[in-house]
Amino acid sequence: ETKVVDVRGKPLSRGTVKGMAYAKFKVHKFSYLNITAIGSHYVGKGSECGFACVNIPSCFSFNLAEFQDINGKVLCELLPSDLYNNSHKHVPIQSHHHFSIASPCFKWPCQNNGKCAAQYEKNSYVCVCAKGYTGEHCETGEIQFSVH
Repeated sequence: ETKVVDVRGKPLSRGTVKGMAYAKFKVHKFSYLNITAIGSHYVGKGSECGFACVNIPSCFSFNLAEFQDINGKVLCELLPSDLYNNSHKHVPIQSHHHFSIASPCFKWPCQNNGKCAAQYEKNSYVCVCAKGYTGEHCETGEIQFSVH
């Protein structure tokens, strides 16, 4: 028996409702997150890749091939992190699309090379500031004094 759970209007990007897992994914077309996958397989539809990711708590994003193989399937790579924590490994490429769980991090709120740590269950985030910066969005540089 197939169960349908209505999650429309819910502010959460990832969670469970009545025992059913769900996530809202944002596509980053023609891009690839070049990190080690926790699993990969071929799927007939991109939604199958999304369902696989949602059902693995350690999956936070996935890469989906643009082109089908000779059997009409596309490669799905399940990833243990997201592009917000690995932006230096997010590359443009014509052969794939990257999907990440929707988050306020999509707007890149953290300044001065701060990393956006998504809190998916709360649809929120925390900025982890680079050395020498503070503030909610890493907007304040610490003044460095040197004595000669």
